[in-house]
Amino acid sequence: MSNSLKLPSIDYKEFKILTLCKNKEFANINYMAEELKVTTRSVRTYIKQLNDNLGEDIAQIIYVKGHGYKLEIRDNEIFDLLFEENRKIPFDFNVKDERILYLLDFFTEFDEVITIDQLADKISVGRTTIVNDIKSVREILNEYNLDLIKKQNFGMWLKGNEFDKRLLLLNYIYKDSKNDLTNSKYVIDVEENLLNKLKSSILKLFKEDSFYATDQIFEETIKYILVQVGRIKNGNEIFEYDKRFDLLGSYDEYNISKEIKIIVEDIFDITLNEYETLYLTLPLVSGNAAPISKFVSNKPKLRDNIEDLMELIFKEIYVRMGIIIEDQSLKDSLGYHLEFTLNRLLFKIKLKNLLLDEMKENYVLPYNLAKITADVIEDVYNLTVPEDEIGYIAIHFGSYLEKNMISNTLRNVAIVCSTGLGATNLITIRIRKIIGQHIKIDTFSMFEIDEVDFSKYDLVFTTSDVNINSNAVLKIDAILDENKLRNKIEKIMYLNNSKLSKNLKNIKLSDNLLIGAFLQEKYFYVLNKKTISAALKTMIDSMIEDGIVGEKFKKDILEREKTHPTIFNSGLLLPHSVNDKSDEMYVSIGVLNKPIEYLGVQIKVIMLIAFSSDDSNTDLLVKIYEEALSLGQNDKYINQLAKCKTFSDLTSTLLKISIK
Repeated sequence: MSNSLKLPSIDYKEFKILTLCKNKEFANINYMAEELKVTTRSVRTYIKQLNDNLGEDIAQIIYVKGHGYKLEIRDNEIFDLLFEENRKIPFDFNVKDERILYLLDFFTEFDEVITIDQLADKISVGRTTIVNDIKSVREILNEYNLDLIKKQNFGMWLKGNEFDKRLLLLNYIYKDSKNDLTNSKYVIDVEENLLNKLKSSILKLFKEDSFYATDQIFEETIKYILVQVGRIKNGNEIFEYDKRFDLLGSYDEYNISKEIKIIVEDIFDITLNEYETLYLTLPLVSGNAAPISKFVSNKPKLRDNIEDLMELIFKEIYVRMGIIIEDQSLKDSLGYHLEFTLNRLLFKIKLKNLLLDEMKENYVLPYNLAKITADVIEDVYNLTVPEDEIGYIAIHFGSYLEKNMISNTLRNVAIVCSTGLGATNLITIRIRKIIGQHIKIDTFSMFEIDEVDFSKYDLVFTTSDVNINSNAVLKIDAILDENKLRNKIEKIMYLNNSKLSKNLKNIKLSDNLLIGAFLQEKYFYVLNKKTISAALKTMIDSMIEDGIVGEKFKKDILEREKTHPTIFNSGLLLPHSVNDKSDEMYVSIGVLNKPIEYLGVQIKVIMLIAFSSDDSNTDLLVKIYEEALSLGQNDKYINQLAKCKTFSDLTSTLLKISIK
């Protein structure tokens, strides 16, 4: 393009309309309004402005009645130049976040000095706006070891090495909707046949090397290569040593990156140095959000640092929650996942977790275990774990906790039915859906029960109130609610498999475990205290006087509430620790006469749990936590509990909640 040729200026929304009209013979105004998230009236205004800016000699968008809006190009050469120039800058300068993305992108490409006034003129905003935007830009740059150097009456420029600039480009500027680079300058100039050859060559390499790569790892690898090629061809090669390269070179995946190097050099006719080869290792060791079993089976033994990290995590989970985890499959899957996680954190790679809100709402306990994991990582590596990563970690704990405890525990089951063969068959089919196909089920009529030794069965279902010699009898209806039945089966299994010496067999299985098994009237309090510490001391001192917990329990609770309190915005405080006095499990509930503000939350109810140290009680403890955490997630439930002034009020309220 000649220096004397000045292209007309068009803004982001005008360019988007131009793109929509260019891609269709006729563009529907409602479709354009939906894409731009504006009214059809605004679209007409933008089209008028666009036509004025383009001028009659370059192009016009005209309305054709009965069809829609049509783009008429009058000067193809100038239009193509205009379109390509604007296509390289897919940012809306009317939106601050978009301006910041543009400025970050601009400074990574611009090797000269520029002034504030020149920047303001470049994107048509005021000087004050640019000054404020620059402050935000510098905060982001600092995360990537980059900085804007400013010299008065001279201008500013970006200081930092090429490796960190690439990390900024890849992990921040092109995140979310721009993540595929479809409209980026790094793809626009790549010939389609070269891009297709690159993708097929990388796929072939992964298969030949038996490297199990998810779609995400594959896409990230392609993205890293395209940015690499574009940057090198513009004279931006990685030539400075970075200590993080030592880590990348220590991975087995580095051998694959050396093979990728050969592919890239052949397809794009460039030469990659050693640092560029190490750069190619990064997507291979950081791109997986949650490794699946097939991936885990292809990985070598966990690194020593990850083995040590897993031990610290499981130990901290026990110290804080009393949950004992000895599952090797969880250790492997979570361990491999954390290798990726640590690399993402170290290299500032950001992931968007679309399941985050669902995990926080529906998988409360797994998410809490994931937060403990994040705390350990921060303590050991001084790396902050964002919520999106915590959500991915929670998936592993969710899978572990949702293992089918029923099918793992039951071996022989009996059904006693008083309503005939048809009903018995229906009940058997529905029960088998819950407990699994491999479990042996025997069926009996009411007339046979005196001749059967039911003590050999792990669980006995009956449709009538009958006296059966078994510790695990569950009355059911002929028409089953599968979710409620699963809940009841789990509860009776947890109770029967625990080694608690209390008499737990009288629990009504439709009730909440908190009520039926562990909550006693003597440990319910209506508290008139001014501090959380005073309230906790009142509750714990009473238990110490009864000899059911010791001083260590009190000390652990008070110390943990200062460092790792379990607080819900609903107003529930859930302090918990190992019972140092015995292997019994106890629950104490305190309702505050007046809410106490604690770490920014108005606490209304305190639910104190003393849990057993016996690993046979872990499943039961998990169930207790799930009930307690589900209460804490619900503002309405906590408000109802906060109004309880007697133990009778409390139990009836919990019963109503558990039935819902």
